Amino acid sequence: MKKWLAILGLVTFSMNSAVSFAADVVGTLAVKSTMMVRGTPEKVWGIIGGFNDLPKWHPAIAKSQLEISGDANSGGITSRILTLNVPDNPVIVEQLLSQDPEKMTYSYAITKTVPEVLPVQNYMSTISVVPVDKNQSQVIWEGSFSALPNTDPAKAKEIVENVYTTGLINLKGMLNTTADGKVLPERENSRVAK
Repeated sequence: MKKWLAILGLVTFSMNSAVSFAADVVGTLAVKSTMMVRGTPEKVWGIIGGFNDLPKWHPAIAKSQLEISGDANSGGITSRILTLNVPDNPVIVEQLLSQDPEKMTYSYAITKTVPEVLPVQNYMSTISVVPVDKNQSQVIWEGSFSALPNTDPAKAKEIVENVYTTGLINLKGMLNTTADGKVLPERENSRVAK
């Protein structure tokens, strides 16, 4: 009898774990935005490739401050504290997961969010620059996350899409403007794709 109770308990535990895992998978949302921009990959990466560079090209970010915990030489944790460009200047904290300057990509996770502004959890994202031709690049910003409890998943997804699109459109504007403020002609394939 004890043996059967132990087996039943194990089966129940396994089923509960499977249901919990399935709920996590079902609740995962994904957003991917791409933008063709004028400029060599090196030039574009020079603008967006630094983990602390987001305020340089994203209008929603007022400032960014790097924080390194632990020993940086032995793989310390690098975080950026982002002050948002909205009333009350709330703060979001993101942790650098990986960065590869040669491949022009980095990945990060949100470790602290502001539910009223960005109602997501389990958020991980990657920003990459891909060469198209000698003077054009594609920027890819993609992420996966789930909506916070009591948040409509469609609304959470729309907010993240808006964050990505706003940043990419601003970046494109920066790269398509000459030093004297003239806007360069639009290329057909330089629209945002979702």
